[in-house]
Formats: sequence, C-alpha cells, structure tokens
Amino acid sequence: MDRVRFQWQSIWRTVGEHFTWVGSHKNLHVVTYAIDSLRQLAAKFLEKEERKSFSYQKMFLRPFETIMLNNLTSRQKEIKEYVVMCIAALCQQKAKYIRSGWEVILNIFTLAAQDTEAHLAAQSFQALDYAVTNHFGLLEESFPELVNCLSKFSMNPQQSAKALSLLKVCARRLSTSQIVEDYVEGQGRAVHQRDVEHMSRGAPAYGIQSQFQKSVARQVPGSTKAKNEGKPSEATGSAEAIQLSVLKELWFPILRSYTGLMMEKSDQISAAALSALESTLEEHHPHFSEELWREIFSQVLLPVLDDIRIQVDQAIKRGGSERANGLASTLRRLLGSMNSFLCRT
Repeated sequence: MDRVRFQWQSIWRTVGEHFTWVGSHKNLHVVTYAIDSLRQLAAKFLEKEERKSFSYQKMFLRPFETIMLNNLTSRQKEIKEYVVMCIAALCQQKAKYIRSGWEVILNIFTLAAQDTEAHLAAQSFQALDYAVTNHFGLLEESFPELVNCLSKFSMNPQQSAKALSLLKVCARRLSTSQIVEDYVEGQGRAVHQRDVEHMSRGAPAYGIQSQFQKSVARQVPGSTKAKNEGKPSEATGSAEAIQLSVLKELWFPILRSYTGLMMEKSDQISAAALSALESTLEEHHPHFSEELWREIFSQVLLPVLDDIRIQVDQAIKRGGSERANGLASTLRRLLGSMNSFLCRT
C-alpha cells in the first residue's frame, strides 16, 4: 500500500480486471471471497489521501460497480446484496476519506434504487442519507450523480418522501455554497458547449429555439441569422452565457425530478412532488435571473403542462375518470403556482 499512486494505477488496471472477472464467477463462494478481498483493499486504500484533480479512488472502486452491473439480472441475488453491503459500510465508515470515489458509490446506489429487491434500496438509502446529512461538502464534486441517485430513490414509495426532502437540501446547498462557481471554473465551457449543441437541435416548441438563436446572435460579434440559424455556435460563449448553462445543468435535474414524479399514479407521491416543486421555487426564486426563469418556464414547466394535459386526455379516453380528475387537479394547481411566480418576476 506504500507504493506511489502512479505505480498503483498501472498495477490496478490488471488487478481490477481480475476482480471484475472473478466477481462474476458462477461459484458464489468464489464471488463472495473476491468481493470481500476487494472490500478489504478498498478500506485500506481509501485512507490514503487523494490529491485534488486525481481520481484514483474512482478507478479503485470501479470493480464494485462493474460486478453490480454484471449481476443485475442474475438469480444469485446474494452477489448484489454483498456489493451493496460492502459499499454501504465503506460509505458510513470511511466517508471522511472519500473524494472521487463518491461517483462510483452513487452509481451503485442508483442501481440499487431501481432493483426489485426492496431491502437493497433500503440499505443503500440509509447509507446515502447518512452521507448527505453528515458529509454533503464531500459530495459536491459529484453533485449531478447525487441528484440523479436521489431522483431514482424518490420513485420508490418507501423512500420517496425522504428523498424529496434530500433533493430540497441539494437545492438549498446549490443556492448557498460554491458549487456553481466551482463548476463554472472547472467545467463551464464544456457544459456551455453541450448546452449550445442541445439547444440547436431542440424542437421549436415554446419559442425555445428562436430564443436560443437570438442569444447566440448577441454573443457572437458580427453574426447574422443566416450564419447561425440551424447550427451550434462555434463561440466559447460569454461569462453570462456560461453561467446560465451551468445553472441549467445543475438546477434542471432537481426540478425535473419533481415534475417527473407529478405524473406518478400515486396521488400521495404526485402531491408531495408538486409541493416540493412549489416550495423549492418559492424559496430560491429571488436568486434566479430573468434568463434562468425564462429557461425554467420554457424547458421545465411548460413541457410538464403539456405532458399532464396529454395524460388527462388519455385517461378520459380509457374511462379513467378518477385518474383524469387527479391529473386535472395537479394541472390547475401548477397553473396557479406559475401565475403567481409570473406576477412576481
């Protein structure tokens, strides 16, 4: 364990592949022994400080994720159970040492959240709740993975309420911590370029594409509509444009987690999601710029109104009056909230 990191990186390429292969063996005893050996190595390795801009932990923990993926449909559910148990234990016992390894841990918890075995989701969520509550600062570098993980847990009836509560914690930290600034500095230009390419391919509904093309024209000196129309800008973007793209990258997954749950058949989950959306926008709307509000309305709120309207029409055609009435109630409440926000912005 005292070897320098570069030596470990070279060694682990081979050792990690071996653990991955053995971790998918047909013999359960062999698999269990391999995962336990991997756990012991990981426990020791995580205690070694990981320097900024390095990701050795992520590489070291990756075999756990690959083993989990390889056994998602396996009849030997004990393999998944043991992987989740090991990762949950590492999360709770070694949390203060974990840096880049959070990305892999959150990916494993995300897989567990979608598994048919309810106890896997319960065990994973307990460890995730502990990490978010006690070590949120360490999770900030893996913020998108954290939001995605909580979004999956929010779809489980047993964890939905608590997951929505933790998503609101994420929103609060997004407004008060250095997450946005750090992303602008580290990934801002790449995020903006992805946003430019995505918006250039977007459907022209709600005026999204026309608004985008106007903003591109403002950002590129000497540009013309004919020159920029229908293709992404080659410009790197102004500081304001990069900031807006990063805000969308970080805020939209949280807001879309709420709007996605509003379509759930469970009235309790749907109502809780709508309340979470309203309270999040109510709490943080003073920090939103006019440009960000425009993007939230055009890319999050207006599309979900269309989705709900379509679901209402389909429910009526199928004779599901109870479902149609529930969705219509959600639609009216959301329209009222949107009108309230429009009057104040």
